[in-house]
Amino acid sequence: MKKTWQLPALLGVILVIVAVFVAKGMLAGAEKPQAIRAQSGLLPQMQFETALQDQQPTLVLFHSLTCIPCKQMEEGVNEVRPDFEDKIEFVDVNVYAAENRDFIRAAQVRAIPTTLLVDATGNGQTIMGAITVEQLRERLDQLLVGFSSE
Repeated sequence: MKKTWQLPALLGVILVIVAVFVAKGMLAGAEKPQAIRAQSGLLPQMQFETALQDQQPTLVLFHSLTCIPCKQMEEGVNEVRPDFEDKIEFVDVNVYAAENRDFIRAAQVRAIPTTLLVDATGNGQTIMGAITVEQLRERLDQLLVGFSSE
């Protein structure tokens, strides 16, 4: 399935999510839970927001650590990543990690694995389910060129 949207609406949703996280932390007065960190050291939603602000093409993989199609998709992403990691930001989101719940809701993830591709102009596509490595390479090549808004 494919969805297309614009950067301003997506940035607005992400900024609201970040504000909620900050407010929750301040009101609770508690330390943030230790989470699995991306290579950048940021939580997935912050890594995604930073990539959007920097107009960096981005792949976000929403998955669990146990579902078979998720593992297949993760293996495919890991296979193509070395060829694209200097051009595309890769964001890994474990759907069962508590700190990712609001991000998952905002992205309207309804099934796993779900892969969100956002080009440098903020146009996006959503892929539900696993796809082959060849299909993933084609999508990433398209991502670098940019998706036209529909």
